[in-house]
Amino acid sequence: MSLTDANKKMSKSEPNESSKISLFDPPDVIARKLKRAKTDSISGVSFDIEKRPEVSNLVGIFSELSGKSVPEICLEFEKSDLLQFKTALIEVVVTYFKPIYQSIKKYQEDEAYLNDVLLKGSQRANDTARQNMQTIYNLMYSLK
Repeated sequence: MSLTDANKKMSKSEPNESSKISLFDPPDVIARKLKRAKTDSISGVSFDIEKRPEVSNLVGIFSELSGKSVPEICLEFEKSDLLQFKTALIEVVVTYFKPIYQSIKKYQEDEAYLNDVLLKGSQRANDTARQNMQTIYNLMYSLK
């Protein structure tokens, strides 16, 4: 769910960049977004979608990316303040997305490779289109 409103889904079409984590976000941006993620003033960490939707959302993200169960996370952080929890969450999220971000960055920096991929893709698309057009042409003229 959104980092700014747990009643909305995280969406790439949302204009507020702070509401979502993007695969293109570097680790420092992910950390900033998670530090600013909306929570509540209740101490400790618990999972209750009705009473604590924002904290529950963050616990769900933590669980999905760490492989730990929701009860396990709540038990681990039940006496922690939200800053301690968010710090651990940042570590989990950054660790999870770091290899993806590094791969994206590597490909973005290799302009020759990207141009080669685009050229080969364009050639394959043209070949397929040419074959399809020939098939259509043959079908149209075989009906006469």
